[in-house]
Amino acid sequence: MRPITSYEVNFIIINIIQKQIISYQGIIKCFFFINLLKKYRMDNLKDEVTEILKKYTIKKDVWDDFNENIKIIADLKINSARIVDIIIDLEEKYDIEIDDSELVKLTTFKSIVDIVKQKTL
Repeated sequence: MRPITSYEVNFIIINIIQKQIISYQGIIKCFFFINLLKKYRMDNLKDEVTEILKKYTIKKDVWDDFNENIKIIADLKINSARIVDIIIDLEEKYDIEIDDSELVKLTTFKSIVDIVKQKTL
C-alpha cells in the first residue's frame, strides 16, 4: 500500500470544507492530526528505507556507525548493480518514478529519504 500524498490530503480536506461535514474547529483538529501522521510516516519512511538498504549490504557491521549522511557506496559498500535494485524497490514500494537526473543525487541515506519524501508527502 502506497502512502497518501499531500495532494490527496488537501483534496480530502477541501471536500470536507465544501460539504461542511465538520466545523472549522474540527478542521483545525484535522490539520493537527495530519501533521502527526506526516511525522509518523516520516519515521516509518526512514525505517523502511533502512530495511531496503540492509537487504543489499553484505557487511552488516557498516550499520554500527549509522547516521543520515552515511554514503551508499563508500560507507555501506553497496555496488552500482545493487543500487539499481534499490531504486526498483523504492519505486515499487512507494509507487514513484525516479528519473536519471534524480538518480545521480542519491548518494546518501538522507538523499534517498528526501527524494522519496518529496515524491510521496
